[in-house]
Amino acid sequence: MKNSVKISVVIPAYNEAAFLPRCLESLQKQVDAPPYEVIVVDNASTDETTDVAKSFGARVVCEHERGVVHARQAGLIAAKGEIIVSTDADSFFHEDWLRNINNFFDTHPAASGLAGHYYFYRAPLWAKIFPPLAAFGIWLLAIFIHRPIYVSAANLSFRRSCFKKYDTRFYQGADERGVRNELIKNGRVYVTLANPVFTSSRRVNQGFWHSMVMTIGYYYGYNVWHTKKNGYSKIGSPPAIRTEAKLAHWPILLTQWVIVAVISILMFELLIRHHIWQVF
Repeated sequence: MKNSVKISVVIPAYNEAAFLPRCLESLQKQVDAPPYEVIVVDNASTDETTDVAKSFGARVVCEHERGVVHARQAGLIAAKGEIIVSTDADSFFHEDWLRNINNFFDTHPAASGLAGHYYFYRAPLWAKIFPPLAAFGIWLLAIFIHRPIYVSAANLSFRRSCFKKYDTRFYQGADERGVRNELIKNGRVYVTLANPVFTSSRRVNQGFWHSMVMTIGYYYGYNVWHTKKNGYSKIGSPPAIRTEAKLAHWPILLTQWVIVAVISILMFELLIRHHIWQVF
């Protein structure tokens, strides 16, 4: 019997019982989508993640090796669809999200992938401004160089025939940078601003500096560099945050913005002083 599933949505989940319902409910409400399946990969959870997933009719795959890359690989192996959609358990979607993805691949037969962006909901001001600006910059640059410089695993779709295996040596980046690098070898990866997802602000609510220094700088940037250099990394993934952290009070936010402004001014003066930034 011919496989009727066209799209496989793969969702890694570690102790995501609180966030999964909104995610899976929004997937149930997709309209005019082709036949699709939802795969929740329970990554050694100790809560009711599996029960919640099954209650919404999702296929559950168990992966006991901790780490989001291991979970995504297990989901990829189990997937039946020709289009793989990567997202996260703390995200939710417009009702036409899968329809738009399907229409894109139908009208772009030579495309290997489609990278979308995300919005944080209930996020601090800086996290509402910076990610959309970065997404616009990535989209604009992709128009000229015909490939994205970054893709988000929260909103990434690709043809199964163009990507075979996640590199599980990488704790961070294999489900984003690693996928991008492989996909651009097998076709063009497009970027869209028209089909976003909405994701929890639980990590960015830890604060601007925590996000810049720890999440992006240490756990992502340094981890990718260390693994690329040595072929492995013992740094690991960021600690799991499974509650919606409270936003910082306005005095803390004001202090953060003042520090950012001062550092920006000092950096600008340094560039001018050493003639690094040439106006013409």
